[in-house]
Amino acid sequence: MLKDLRIQNYRGFEDFYIDGLARVNLIVGDNNIGKTSFLEAIYLLVNQDEYKRLLEVIYNHDDLIEERNLGMPYQPNIYGIYRIDNLFYGYRLELGKEITIISEKDLSIKIIFRVKNLTKYDLFASEIGELEIFYIKNNNREKPHSLIIQEGGFLQIPDFTSFKNLKNNIFLSNKRLKTEDLASFWAEITLTPKEEKIINSLQIIEPDVERINFTSNPASKVQVIVKIKKYNYPIPLSSMGDGMRQILTLTMAAVNSENGVLLVDEIETGIHYKAQVDMWRLLMETAQELNIQIFATTHSWDCICAFQEALEEREDQSIGKLFRIDNKYGKLRSVEYTPDEIAVAVRQSIEVR
Repeated sequence: MLKDLRIQNYRGFEDFYIDGLARVNLIVGDNNIGKTSFLEAIYLLVNQDEYKRLLEVIYNHDDLIEERNLGMPYQPNIYGIYRIDNLFYGYRLELGKEITIISEKDLSIKIIFRVKNLTKYDLFASEIGELEIFYIKNNNREKPHSLIIQEGGFLQIPDFTSFKNLKNNIFLSNKRLKTEDLASFWAEITLTPKEEKIINSLQIIEPDVERINFTSNPASKVQVIVKIKKYNYPIPLSSMGDGMRQILTLTMAAVNSENGVLLVDEIETGIHYKAQVDMWRLLMETAQELNIQIFATTHSWDCICAFQEALEEREDQSIGKLFRIDNKYGKLRSVEYTPDEIAVAVRQSIEVR
């Protein structure tokens, strides 16, 4: 489990440090302060040896510029053109510049992204450098990955859409997941004890849910169907509102993150405030049972209140903390709120966002 994190030269973080991380962490802060970038940094760090996660982060950040077919019409070879200057602090791509993301307490892991000149062959004038990616675990450095940087500061990489979420370390960006991804998760869950957790989560919003399943046929996309007690036949999940879809996505991602990390951007999205206490209860219970570390961001005061209420009910309240990212004299810093401090803030309506 991550206990601390240092982020250097990544997006808006010049040199940022956070300590005292818990099993369930709620991250708040002003708009555009860097909450999503904080989640991205953790995702890149915990997915060791998977440079494709960098492309996923770029894609989710809408830094995919265009797609090009470098093959033939009858045999396409699709490449994505990715902008990478936005990854670096100051939003400038400079040779020798490094992004460093480190956790040193309890789990010693480090990732470095370094811009350097081409050292082998300059076959194409459009190639201006390399992006080297180093992974270091317990002081052992792995062989670096190298990606060619094209003129203008772009990476040209095989189509991102073929990349899938890694099991155990899952990032729910504000784009969330496609139904096909949920179906893949369901294949790992069905007929196991985890299936009951999925049903319980849907019952937070619709108490009469009995079962769910995924269906598909050649003429249609994959569809989620739900069996409701008062109906003889299953109905599409899509007919039951955004909240049902969001809680399903959240819980399926959680139970598939066993022994790993779950990252959720804007966790309250689509979920009515009355259901958020039960959502947090379920997530805290699942995190404890399945050894998951959760990081979630929110803009919502209701979400903070729900987090505090669920946390206060637990015998061991150290499972959860709230952190605010703010700007102090032009430098980003973290402010920690313990369970007792969160309770005081909620009772006295003290602004922590």
